[in-house]
Amino acid sequence: MYEHKTSQIDDLKILGIKIHERIRDNIEIYDHEFKDDNEEQEVLAGRTICTHKIFGFPILKWQSCYDPEHLLPTEPENKIILPVLNKLAKISLITAGSILAGICIFVAGIYTAHTEWFNDIFYIKSRQMLNLNIKSLKPYDKALIKDAKNQYEMNVASSNRYKHYHEYYEKVVERIRNTEYYDDKIRNMIIGYIDGYEKRKDLFDKIMFPHMGELTEDGGAYYGTILGSSYPIALLEFDRQELLTYRMILTYMYDSNAIDNIDSLFEE
Repeated sequence: MYEHKTSQIDDLKILGIKIHERIRDNIEIYDHEFKDDNEEQEVLAGRTICTHKIFGFPILKWQSCYDPEHLLPTEPENKIILPVLNKLAKISLITAGSILAGICIFVAGIYTAHTEWFNDIFYIKSRQMLNLNIKSLKPYDKALIKDAKNQYEMNVASSNRYKHYHEYYEKVVERIRNTEYYDDKIRNMIIGYIDGYEKRKDLFDKIMFPHMGELTEDGGAYYGTILGSSYPIALLEFDRQELLTYRMILTYMYDSNAIDNIDSLFEE
């Protein structure tokens, strides 16, 4: 008689931690030892023992047996075995489970923080008063970055995107102009700075696009067709910086009590 033993181990790991392990031990009895790999023999008897482990601790064990001639050593009759873990094993299992749960929560938190849903609900809402991003600009961002299939569509999306943000800019400026200030000197100072918008914008154009409207030597547009998308993007950022400056003036001027609620002026 020849006894042949094989073992197969399958495991599941998360972040390098072995969560589940299945060990399958096979014992088979043959008439004689195999002469070569191609020889075929009938299995006279066989037993399979399968053990499942969680975090290295055996939780479930079962066996199946084929032994019509009683060639295998005597073993407990076939049944599912659920071993009772000792106190140390239970504590270790609970600790390992708690660590794994903490890791999962941490990873899920990082993933959630980078989702568009979290950004829409929490980040922009909490930060828009500081960076002056507006949620309604998102469809225009998508049209410019994801949906545009050619330069023409990018130019159109970029232009519409700037127009939408400039409407927000004008809304905020109108609120600032119509706000009640207890001191006319403060009001005149703020409005006077806002009135310099066009002058600052002209200077911005000359610095960023000094050859605007000029032609190249071969008669083409100096900046090419890409100007149709890059120029509105630059203008939008100019408006954003203007609003940030207005907010800074209103927040940090020598008498910050001149306006009761600065946040309300910059709401979308």
